[in-house]
Amino acid sequence: MQIPFYPKEDPKGLDCAPVCLRMALEYFDIYKSMDEIYELVGSLRDKHYTLPWGMCIGTSSVGLSATFISRNPNGLTDSSYKDIARETKLAVNEISQIVLEQLEECKRLPNISLIPWEDRFKELPEKLFLRQLVLLFLQFGGEYNHIISF
Repeated sequence: MQIPFYPKEDPKGLDCAPVCLRMALEYFDIYKSMDEIYELVGSLRDKHYTLPWGMCIGTSSVGLSATFISRNPNGLTDSSYKDIARETKLAVNEISQIVLEQLEECKRLPNISLIPWEDRFKELPEKLFLRQLVLLFLQFGGEYNHIISF
């Protein structure tokens, strides 16, 4: 699988999800500038912090399917809201509203799947995932900061 590589624009920035999406989209011959991707995914503020539902919406908007697999695909933990607020300088209630809007949009779109993580997913063959763009957002130790896209 040949996926193009792009580094983050700011090594200390929070744009890892949009950069990851850019690489995945180019694999499918869909070319977007980073500004276009930030717009598609609804990145928050100048740090480009992006919620997982925004990633799914951005993926859907270019005609691809997105699957969000997470221990909690329908919300964030209290500590995640606080972390995002600290990083983006948005109020927790603003973030909560954005999460609700993006979550509702994901549920409305037919090419987005929100799936609770199960340990049995570790055993699925990779070829099952290659039929669509799959975004896996994983939480470790309560932190929301690890993204795998293929």
